[in-house]
Amino acid sequence: MAAEDDVKQRVEALRANYEAEVGRPFEHFYCPILHVDEGTELLKGHVINEKLGYNVWVPQRKDIDSFYGTAAEADFIAAVQDHSKTALQKWLDPKMNRQHRPQLMLKGEEVQHYFTEKPASVPVGHTSLKMVGPAGETLCNFAIKKSPEELKSLQVETCQIVVNQDYRPAVIASVLKAAHLTMFHLLKYRHVFSPAGLYLASILREYFLKYGRDRKKKNKAALAAHFRPYASMISPMILKNKEALRGTAIDNRLMLCIGATEGIFASGAVVPAGGEDAFCVFLPQGEGKTIDTYLGFLREPPPSFLARFVHFCPADGENEARWLTPNTEPVRIDLPDRLPQTVPEA
Repeated sequence: MAAEDDVKQRVEALRANYEAEVGRPFEHFYCPILHVDEGTELLKGHVINEKLGYNVWVPQRKDIDSFYGTAAEADFIAAVQDHSKTALQKWLDPKMNRQHRPQLMLKGEEVQHYFTEKPASVPVGHTSLKMVGPAGETLCNFAIKKSPEELKSLQVETCQIVVNQDYRPAVIASVLKAAHLTMFHLLKYRHVFSPAGLYLASILREYFLKYGRDRKKKNKAALAAHFRPYASMISPMILKNKEALRGTAIDNRLMLCIGATEGIFASGAVVPAGGEDAFCVFLPQGEGKTIDTYLGFLREPPPSFLARFVHFCPADGENEARWLTPNTEPVRIDLPDRLPQTVPEA
């Protein structure tokens, strides 16, 4: 009940903010993604998935939250949490095995296999094998769905364990959603009706309207086709100095990207992903030549760019909401490779 009360309280605050922006209050809740005001179940929508250790939330429709949780965020969490694990670790751990589906390869071909606790009782036509660790310990017993004679004829001395999952579409979808909710958390409906807010909402809304009715099924091909074109909006980051930068939803800080002639052409919302991992989502600012600079930046990312860090201060009893810009020179930010294609991991 307390959670429902918290959501209702936030919705009322957002109702007043919406009225200040458009001149009238919404009736139920104006969704920042669907851009509709209709009665539906709401919940605490975590800006960044709570399984990554964050508790910043905004009111959100349950149907959207559940859909993206299944369609993208489960894979996003697995990609983030398990990226340092080896293919062998993912194969041996039951939970990671179910998530990442490692393949056992013999001479470049996948071979069907299964783990067994009773090596002596595998069916005729299958071969029981044991994996031994560096100290001679048994790591697991498994069976290959080929007879000993078949294996012998292949003259196989070693096998490979390969993880061949492309989590990039799930990362793109999850990070764009997190960036949109991050800015909604900061700026409320001022962001929703801004060029950046309209753009992010259109990306997320289009996919939900096409596939949101089938919330129990993952359509990885559709997810990839829809979100891959937006990969250039996102760059991985390393948050080595947590005092200076923790993530926009946590510390209310944005990067302003400065062009050589047009000035500020993009803002960078930082989405933390646990530990030192984070992503920067580049959002458009302004119009005209500024948009041309932004689109050129996405098409041909430079090795680095100039940026200022600005801090958003919400309204309080004495002051209106405002941005604080430090009186310092812009800093040059190196730009890592943008979300490289996942390759097989041996």
